[in-house]
This record gives sequence, C-alpha cells and structure tokens, in this order.
Amino acid sequence: MSGLPITLVVLTSASAFAASAQVQVTSLSKPDRSISHPFDRIRGLHELRDGKVVVLDANAQRVLLVDFAADAVTPIGRIGSGPREYRFPTGLLHLGGDSIGIIDGGNRRILVITGKGTPSGFLDVHGGKSTNQSRVTGQGATASDGRGNLYTLAFSNFTPEHLQPTDSAPIERWRIGATRRDTVAYLPLRPVRERTLPPGEGSRAFTTAPQWALGLDGQIAIIRPNPYSVEHIDAQGVHIKGKPIQYRRLRVSAAQKKQWYHDYARPHPVMMMIPGNVAPRADVRVSRPFEPVQWPAFLPPFLSGAPRFDPNGLLWIQRTTEVGAPEHFDIIDFLGIVVQQVYTPTRTQLVGFSRSYIYLITLDEDHQEFLGRYPWPTMPRPR
Repeated sequence: MSGLPITLVVLTSASAFAASAQVQVTSLSKPDRSISHPFDRIRGLHELRDGKVVVLDANAQRVLLVDFAADAVTPIGRIGSGPREYRFPTGLLHLGGDSIGIIDGGNRRILVITGKGTPSGFLDVHGGKSTNQSRVTGQGATASDGRGNLYTLAFSNFTPEHLQPTDSAPIERWRIGATRRDTVAYLPLRPVRERTLPPGEGSRAFTTAPQWALGLDGQIAIIRPNPYSVEHIDAQGVHIKGKPIQYRRLRVSAAQKKQWYHDYARPHPVMMMIPGNVAPRADVRVSRPFEPVQWPAFLPPFLSGAPRFDPNGLLWIQRTTEVGAPEHFDIIDFLGIVVQQVYTPTRTQLVGFSRSYIYLITLDEDHQEFLGRYPWPTMPRPR
C-alpha cells in the first residue's frame, strides 16, 4: 500500500480566535415532514432523486423506501441469501451515479440498489464484480465518497488486532472494482488498556475515542476528544491541523448517570454464528449495564457517534449536553474552526443529509426512532 504526499498546515491561535468571534447560532425546531412509522436503529440513509429516501434499520434488519409525501414505508428486498436479499445489513454506500449499495455482513457482499430503489445485482465486500474472495484480503468497504472510491478502517474490535500495542490504524481507499489500496490517513487509537475490559471489572462510562468522517469529495476528518480538535485531510493528501476548540466542560450529574444506564440497555444488532449452519443469523440483544469502574468527573466534548460531512464540505459534530437540553452541533470548516452552532430538539440525532434537507431522528423513552426532515438553515460558505 502506498500513501499520498502529506502537507501539514497548523492553524495559528490568532486566526482561530478571530473566527470564533464570528460563530453563527441557529436552531432547528420542527421538521417540515415526518414519518409516523417508528424505526428501531437507523444506520444508513440516502435520498434518491425523486425525494424518496432509502433507510437501513439495523435492529429490524430491514432496508426501507421512505416516502415523506405519503408518510409511507415500503420494504426493499428481504432477509435471505437470494438475488434480492440480504442478511445482516450494516450500512449504505455511494456506488457512483444513482446507485447505492447495502453492506451485507451476513452474506459478505454488497447488494446494489438502483436510483429507483430496486435491487440490481451484487458486488463482493471489496466492491469487485466477482464473489471470489481469494483475490483480495483485508477489511471490506465501510464507507464511500462521491467519486467512486471505497474506504475502510484497517482495524477491527472483533479480531486479535485490537489487542496489539499500536497507537493508530490506517484508513484505506481504493476504486470500486480495484484490488490496490492506498493508505490515506491514520486514526489514533486509545491505549490497549482502555480498549479492553477484564471480566468482572464493570463497564466504562462516558468514554470516547478519536473518530473519523468522510466527505463526498474524498476529504477526511480526524476528530480528537483530548484536546477537542479536528484535523482535515483533503483528497490530494493535504493535512490541516486545527487548534484546540474551546468548550464549556460539563460535570457528570446524577441525571446523566441515569440516562447512561437507560441508553446502555438499548437493544443492538448482533450476528450469530450457529454451528452446522453455513449462513449466520441476525439477532437483537440487550446489554446488561454493569456498574462503571469509575464515573469521570466531566463529560468529554462528544461521545462516540457519527460525525458527518454535509454536502457543502462542512463537518457536523454532535456535542454532549445537559440531560433535557437541546442537542448541540458544532459546524466546522476545513481549517478546523467552528463557524456555526446548530441546536436541535432534545434527544435528536443526525442521520443524514441531502442538498435540500437535514434528516434527524427523535429517540423516545422506549428506544424507538422517529424520522424527520428539516429544511437547511442559512449556512456559512466553506473556506
């Protein structure tokens, strides 16, 4: 594997201070359209040209075509191993043009979906047209840009690799159908002692690790919690490392501890390997929340989630907040500077964008998600 040339630019504190004084604040109060059908756990969303939306519900193991105008949902494909089927869908990919792909972990392939929301053939997990896995090794695709490239983090929490004393993991990129990969960035990892938890030692509360996000133009962001900062890498390999972002630290309260227990017990999808069966089986499990080893005094600036680039090349990071307060998003430009803050109703999460809309889910006390479509607020132009 080869890497791109690297140019590192460090933002000066003076320019960061000047930009921070110009931060705009916007609130999104109500969606213009919403879906009455509840979802269990949305792990992928893609808007089609006709305004309908493909939604992947991981807990329900379903991919759905959502019509906001009619307040209707229609299944796409079904569970199985046939030509229009998937088994344990985990995410959606841009495949170029109007085509999208369903990452099918159970069948180890990618189910191709047309711009009309109908199944249309397969790729292997690496984006190749052949299902012969012997020609390519490594992790399968987990992300894609808008230029026909696939990406993955060459690291897994489900293999012995996560126990190795490495301090970073490569982010790999390759063209759809290609076998050669390039390492385009590295994601910092927590120390091994923080990645593992010996049996009987309880849980870890309010911990977070560096995150990465991928934009449509191939830009990558590395988001660090300590200090809270963002490093951008464009498609040509130019790095811009932003200065630490100032924020108000929040103490861990009794209400936040209660919310942590509630969220920890939320059902999540798992893939079960059954002896004697060729295909794995999908299931939904509820984790038992053990008493944390130690409650931290303060919340991190963000929790492990899904920082996202919007279609304008700006990065959205959902911040930690007080229980019951509006949700808070920092909108960050390529220089690593917060240029806008967007507030949304409490217990909402960002699940996707289009050129016209922002898609948020509202999470109720029974862990059900309700999908809403919000018009874009006035946004600053990317630098």
